[in-house]
Amino acid sequence: MTRPRVAPDLLAAFVAAAPSRVTRRLDADPRVAESWTWSASESDVVIDAGEVRVSLKGAVLIEESDVACSCLLAPRCLHVLAVLSVLPIAEGVASEAKSPHAAEARASGASSASESSARSSESSESATSASSVRSSESTESVDDHAELVDDDQRAVATRVWGVVNEVLHGGLAQTGTVRLGELLRVAHACRLAGAVRLESALLGVFEAARDLRERRASFRASEACARMAEALELAHRLGRGDAAALGSARRVHAPVSGLRVAGLATAPIARRGYAGVVTYFTDGVRIYSAQELVPGETSRARDAFDAPLRFGEISLTHREASKVGLLFARAEVSRDGRLGAGKNVVCVAVARDEALVDRLFAIPLDAQLAAADRGGVLVCLEGVIARANGAFALTREGGGAIPMRPTIDEPIFAGRDNLSKLAEAGVRARFVTRLADDGAALEPIAVRFEGESTWRSLDDERLGQASVPRGEPRSWSPPEVSDALGPLRLRAVRFALAGARSLPSAAHGELAREAARARDRLLPTAADALLALARHRDTPAAAWLALQVYLEAAERSLRRETW
Repeated sequence: MTRPRVAPDLLAAFVAAAPSRVTRRLDADPRVAESWTWSASESDVVIDAGEVRVSLKGAVLIEESDVACSCLLAPRCLHVLAVLSVLPIAEGVASEAKSPHAAEARASGASSASESSARSSESSESATSASSVRSSESTESVDDHAELVDDDQRAVATRVWGVVNEVLHGGLAQTGTVRLGELLRVAHACRLAGAVRLESALLGVFEAARDLRERRASFRASEACARMAEALELAHRLGRGDAAALGSARRVHAPVSGLRVAGLATAPIARRGYAGVVTYFTDGVRIYSAQELVPGETSRARDAFDAPLRFGEISLTHREASKVGLLFARAEVSRDGRLGAGKNVVCVAVARDEALVDRLFAIPLDAQLAAADRGGVLVCLEGVIARANGAFALTREGGGAIPMRPTIDEPIFAGRDNLSKLAEAGVRARFVTRLADDGAALEPIAVRFEGESTWRSLDDERLGQASVPRGEPRSWSPPEVSDALGPLRLRAVRFALAGARSLPSAAHGELAREAARARDRLLPTAADALLALARHRDTPAAAWLALQVYLEAAERSLRRETW
């Protein structure tokens, strides 16, 4: 049974209206609703909590009337709040509820945002962020955008900085129902102010805190830290007047005439409750994409390879589109390369021009990786897959091995099985890959063998032994890299989870010794960042963000030395 999603501001309104005794009971057992009986009834979902029944109406809960409870205390009861608290959040959806509580929550969010004064507060684009595919980041300067950031947007950035600072100070593990409600209220204020990327980042912090509180297997401390750092970085950038950090609720497309592209590959997506596929195209210079992404489980991504993809009068499945060429008399293209399917699009399918794809492989690897770090889409390279202890790497001529991992490592996708066959064959091939969300590996999504013109989807098509040319298998041993940043990383994660309590006065001596060891290893910036976090433990946002930014840059640099 697919559970409905709940609008963030609607959940925030119910949290704000709940008595403190209800929120305390929910904090004591945040997953109590999971022990109740959930069932589907026509368009409704009914939850049986013993003598009480909670009813949810529709796929997305937007208004207070979409939620009903037979309890005499409804809607300010534990049953409603417990049920809503375990539902997935509907990103990009705003409530239109007319209830006093919902209206109060919206008014509070709007007025607080407009009355706050601007403060410096900073985030990088995460292709992972919310539910989107990694896309090209705008190269326009901050000065070009400065006049576009208004006072409300600067003020809401200040609110985000403040609420994440409070979460850091108290520790993510101690984030209770009331603080979760505040995260949702501020996220909704971001949407009212037009700070869409900031809203998505803050909802990511909310989901990480909720996953930890409910002890969900999906919780990852590294992802939680990345989401908090993203929210702080975006808030800082907006505070400086960088309108590129705002994002847009709707993607704006511009007309392009005479565009000819070749299909590259189709890859599955499964992130934060959304699943589907994205198909990539290229004109030899730029990467374009079209996607099918809806709320659902990972299995939804497997089915989406057959989803229709329309451009004007033509209709192809995503699987078919990745293997043909497209000629647009008139295309609709967004700034990040998304191809639109509007009524004004004029397109025909043509023979695929392999020369367009070949141009991507002529770009030096360092330039491709640098572009990927800035939010670029694909990395195209050539080599031989090798395997060691269940791990894979792409070995290249002249030395160097880049870790490779399946896009989605689940049996319903062919990725891991195909990587194993390629490693056994030792065949040299060309690969279209994506940089993994953590930046520690590449994810191969398509392969083409020497002497062939056909690209094969590594997630969709299971390669047969006869269809893989034989080469010379290569040996590979994962490099032994000294984890000089280990103590620093551990401190950053501990602080994110436990807050200021993780750095009591008694720990300052050990902290000084860790800083001294970092200086001995020629990591003076690491030492300074560590000591700064201790000095600013009561207002940790800036110091903790500096530590996270340094860790990301340093780890990437050390990792790339082995590539």
